[in-house]
Amino acid sequence: MNGIKFNVFQNMTWHQFAPITSIRIISVPSVETTLGPCSHSRSMLLQFLHLAQAALAAYGGKQSYVAITNLRKYDKASEKLAKYSSEAERQRQKTYATQTSGVVALLLSFFVSLLLARQGSFYGVVPRYLVPSVTVVGIGFAREHMRDFWAGKTPGLKGALPKMGDYEEAERRTHELLSVLDMLLFSWVATLILALIVGY
Repeated sequence: MNGIKFNVFQNMTWHQFAPITSIRIISVPSVETTLGPCSHSRSMLLQFLHLAQAALAAYGGKQSYVAITNLRKYDKASEKLAKYSSEAERQRQKTYATQTSGVVALLLSFFVSLLLARQGSFYGVVPRYLVPSVTVVGIGFAREHMRDFWAGKTPGLKGALPKMGDYEEAERRTHELLSVLDMLLFSWVATLILALIVGY
């Protein structure tokens, strides 16, 4: 019986045998292959948003650098005044503490956004979503820390120091930095929600 079957297949021509073998060649597209372009476009969107965040943080860094550079021009004068006034000393310390908060928030946002833009999909689920959450908290803290001191009327020692042009420029740059932190905070919340919905 087995020999009969063997002879039957042996005597078949290629044209008769081709339909049988072609069944093995037929492939059904996998879900991953079908959804590939859509997944790639989502990844590209998140990558673009993270690169925009890095650029925004770099712009904020420029504002922070100019502000701190101008504030340091009043170091000696503010230090002398601080010896005679506890309030002057408190505001002097607060000035640099808030500027430091801004710098730390910008650096955090800059490096995290670059890492996620470069290879966000390669990290595990916990780092991928925990690190942006920490970034949101860090930026929010720095933003409120700076706003409490710099918002409203001009803070610090403006009335007591001579030639206040550079100080006013530092204040203007600081308010610009606050706007950058606002945009960064909003962008991180948006990208975090988008990542949770569509993934990397």
